[in-house]
Amino acid sequence: MYRLTHSLLESWRRATDADAAGTMEDFIQTLRRVPKPQTDAMLRGVKFENEITDIVVHGGRVSKGVEDKVILSFARKVAGSTPQVRAEKKVIVRNKPLYLVGVADFVRAGIIYDTKRVSRYEYGKYIDSTQHPMYFELFPEARRFDYLIYDGQYAYTETYRPNECRPIIETIGEFLDYLQDTCLMPTYEQYWEER
Repeated sequence: MYRLTHSLLESWRRATDADAAGTMEDFIQTLRRVPKPQTDAMLRGVKFENEITDIVVHGGRVSKGVEDKVILSFARKVAGSTPQVRAEKKVIVRNKPLYLVGVADFVRAGIIYDTKRVSRYEYGKYIDSTQHPMYFELFPEARRFDYLIYDGQYAYTETYRPNECRPIIETIGEFLDYLQDTCLMPTYEQYWEER
């Protein structure tokens, strides 16, 4: 059985999609599970999510800055949610036993919420992401996935429903075909085998 995450699929998609911004080297490092230092943007995103979670779980407080108002607004949207919900599912794709794993930022009443702190945003940024299709597979009861996005100036919501995206199983099949065709399957099996 081999572990498969949205992050690995997204790294592959970004490296192989002509319109995406990833590189093949980034994908190979992700495939080999090479630890990467967190960038300033990643740290800002983690802090942003943690502050929202603190308000939802502990009733934390924010000051009066623009970002703080967005954090409070997002916290109100996800109020009553369960934060950091882990889901796992065993599937077989192309005769390969896989163990899908994901952790949703917040889940409430059939809605999955994912917070994003980005430096630049255009509507539709996540349309091709593997995240919401993967989470629809992991949370079959979900009827909606909302990306709550803040770009440092404005707040946005990008919403997807299960029937509005390609099933992740199809993408996973293409990913496995790619690994086979490029002789990267042994690397995947070496680093992602469930022990």
